[in-house]
Amino acid sequence: MRIFSLSLLRASPTVSIFLFLQFSLAVASINSFTLFPPSSKSLNVDGIQNKQLRGPVSKNRNKMLLFVSVINLQGSIERQSLTNRMLEQGILSIAKFYPGASVLILYGEVGKKPELKLSTTSRINVQIEEVKTSCFNLEKEYTSYGRMKAYSEVITNELKRSVPRGIIFYDADMLFTGNHLRGIFYSSIKDWAVGLTFRNMKKFPVNCGLMLVSQHNLLRGLHFWSEILLSYEEETSFQGSIIRKENPMADQLATCKVIESLGGYYMKPIEHVRRLRSMNETSILLLPTKRWNWTPKPMCYIDSRCAVLHFKGNKKIHMAKASKLLHNSKGTKPSNIFRDIAKLGQDPRSTRRTLKKGCSD
Repeated sequence: MRIFSLSLLRASPTVSIFLFLQFSLAVASINSFTLFPPSSKSLNVDGIQNKQLRGPVSKNRNKMLLFVSVINLQGSIERQSLTNRMLEQGILSIAKFYPGASVLILYGEVGKKPELKLSTTSRINVQIEEVKTSCFNLEKEYTSYGRMKAYSEVITNELKRSVPRGIIFYDADMLFTGNHLRGIFYSSIKDWAVGLTFRNMKKFPVNCGLMLVSQHNLLRGLHFWSEILLSYEEETSFQGSIIRKENPMADQLATCKVIESLGGYYMKPIEHVRRLRSMNETSILLLPTKRWNWTPKPMCYIDSRCAVLHFKGNKKIHMAKASKLLHNSKGTKPSNIFRDIAKLGQDPRSTRRTLKKGCSD
């Protein structure tokens, strides 16, 4: 059993990561760029389709993607069982749309190792590895700070590979609904380092459930995470909230603090790139949650191009049914699948038949 080491980061979380190469944004089928001052690019990503590609080229590219989920298996038997099942459902969705990709499951010194019971009759065409990490827990407690440290360690280890992979950090309560992320990681344009999903919410504009690191700019990605960790260590604040290690929401606060200088980026409801002048012009790919990290709500319309469904909070109970709808969807239009998923949890007394548009995340 391999245990990650934090020796590299402990030497200096913020120093020795300041010399980087110039970089560019990766999105498939980009038709044009429209400049927005002072340093923003709006992206045309309609060409990233919700479909499963086949063939050797597609599969080889999937092999260069690493999906990473950090698991905290504590609490009641029911809670642990639910987490295990959600993890399995997420892996099945990765296998469906990214065959040949790698999945890394990290669990800490506190809590149990995940018990995956993926059906042996199902074709699970992904490489799965479960790793215990010593950087996960803080004083024997699960913290978002420990999770961010684990993320930085993954980037550090990926830098040691002769051919590094693009990294997708994702929460266990997520389902991937198409191969959209291939379009983000693979194109002739490679000028981005970190990908974040945002919503029009001033207090918590970034949702850290999905975070991306470009294989072309891992060193810049590591620098970005060192700044996140520094926000914890210095207990800085964002929107009046102090960033404390024991705060389960502090990962979002710390991430928002690092990109605070970008201003009102969260009010622009389209994919765009902004450069962080405070980090040597590091490019941040900003993706609206409506399409890239959406939480389904009863009778709320889901964008037919949606890449990831995130079953947060009390929505977790609907993830299993949504997973079945996705895996039994051969030949079904995404809009029809999402319509059925949107109906999950509908009040049986309601007479509403049409989906509501404009729901907030």
